[in-house]
Amino acid sequence: MEMLINVKELNEVCALPDRKYSTETHFNLANREMVHEVFRYQKFQDDFADNIRYVYNTNDNSFIGTFKPSYDEFLRTIIKTLNLKSKRGFIDNEELTKVLLERVDLLSGLQDRTELRGEFPELNKMLTKAQEYWDEIEMHKSNPIYKEEYGKEGDGQEHYFFQCGLRAKGIRKGFDGFVPTQTEIYKRFVTRREQYKKLVENYSYDNFIKENYDINKLAMYMAHKYLTICENTPDSRRALTRYNKILEKYINESSYDKETHIKINGEYITYNNIMERYNHLQERINNLYAKVPWIIAPEGKLDRYVRRGLDPISYILTEEELENMRQARQDKVDFYSKNEPLLKVYGVEEFKGYIAYIYKNGEVLLDTATAKGNAIYHIPARYFEMVSGLDKQKLMHHPAAKRIIHAGNWQSRAQKVIDQEGTLEEQLQAKNLVDRIIEDNEKRTK
Repeated sequence: MEMLINVKELNEVCALPDRKYSTETHFNLANREMVHEVFRYQKFQDDFADNIRYVYNTNDNSFIGTFKPSYDEFLRTIIKTLNLKSKRGFIDNEELTKVLLERVDLLSGLQDRTELRGEFPELNKMLTKAQEYWDEIEMHKSNPIYKEEYGKEGDGQEHYFFQCGLRAKGIRKGFDGFVPTQTEIYKRFVTRREQYKKLVENYSYDNFIKENYDINKLAMYMAHKYLTICENTPDSRRALTRYNKILEKYINESSYDKETHIKINGEYITYNNIMERYNHLQERINNLYAKVPWIIAPEGKLDRYVRRGLDPISYILTEEELENMRQARQDKVDFYSKNEPLLKVYGVEEFKGYIAYIYKNGEVLLDTATAKGNAIYHIPARYFEMVSGLDKQKLMHHPAAKRIIHAGNWQSRAQKVIDQEGTLEEQLQAKNLVDRIIEDNEKRTK
């Protein structure tokens, strides 16, 4: 199981304040050495190290997996720089090699800066920055104080500088020196990338991570990343179960300090936060759960606070009211779960709008996850995709939607709808709806 981790975020959240080395510099230097070993090319600013690859073996007893350089980032950068575009994405194979080399051939035949700007905008930016860099060197060389230092930097055909990989003599020639140099290096990138892939596959940052990162924060950070993936992935019970097994190792690992906390994008993440999200994940696994790419019965123009005559800012619930809301929510969870829906469906934003419960008799009940006060709706399965995205004001007046007042003994009224047998056609419509939603979810997870 793999994911890409942003280096800057990882450092801000987990690096020790008294670490021995600059963590970002370490990743840059490590990648720089590997790039140079394979391609004889050194990049001084863009080191293909904005992200690192995190690999987890589910058979490993440890919760924290292995950190490696990202070959995917390298390949994406090459594709972007050579301005290769495809709506379907790219597969790393011989066909990709062919089309990339075609772009390199096109690069070698460019006649002027205008063509470079049009066909390879990223390379054009590199040339501009490199020329600015060289102008700065020339300016310093004219100063006696810096003449010796910068004179050395400008000498030698094998000297590489800035992020372009230009030899010093090439930069002096501007466009005419830039194109042959870039043609040479990008041809190497394309044809030797398999060597680089093997090299990064066998390289690990693990020892450096252990020495320079707070392991307790790192463990919490990885738990947060896994939970974030689960929260943003259309439902697949198989996928969620895999992540659940990994998270169990963090939950049950006593050696991690659970009193620690981390801060990401201004939000504090604590162990209690992790546990609350983890418990929600259990609910998803236990109750077959899926998502549709729209909000189910979203709020209309009449905000619920306005309808109740409440100020959403000043209205503060008492502890008793909060407890009543918690109990009402649990009552709903228990009621719908015991009736065993074929599928529980959330909208694209889980905690906005309604939740749909599809039952085998062809009825779909729409209800909120929170307290009482909102009507329950039931609609035939065949109308679900057409009607469920309407806001509540429109849904209320749609002929396919029937209301159940959410007051008094609402469970008995909802139960009567669920207990209806339904015709064979209606039962088939419910099954087909479930199949379509699950199939769509699976497609969106790929």
